[in-house]
Amino acid sequence: SLDAFTGSKKWSIKVNPLDVPMNMPEGDAAGFGTRLQDGIQPICWPSHWSAPMIDGNGMVLVGRSDGKLYRVFGPDAGYKGVRSPNMSLSSSGLLWEATTLGSAFLHGALAAAPGLFVVSSCDTIYVFQK
Repeated sequence: SLDAFTGSKKWSIKVNPLDVPMNMPEGDAAGFGTRLQDGIQPICWPSHWSAPMIDGNGMVLVGRSDGKLYRVFGPDAGYKGVRSPNMSLSSSGLLWEATTLGSAFLHGALAAAPGLFVVSSCDTIYVFQK
């Protein structure tokens, strides 16, 4: 996150380096043979990160080519939601969580409407309904 006026860094989250076979996005190597046999595009090769989305509570959501959906909730001190055992605390005091969905995300992968959240990966569309 950058300060809108000064451009200085406000916070960041460190994630592990991408560690997948042949540096292919998550799901590409596993599904290569099947997609090739089916006569469809054998690899997806999306951007490393999807375009992020910010919800009404200020939570940042973004998909990565490691097949995980990252959610940054904000400063730990101000978080009032339900805490998951999968949440992590960054060195700068931010609460965040990564959920494995198993396939890399497309660039414009996230969409929301009242009561709905949709995520598109290279091979699946996930629809979450409240």
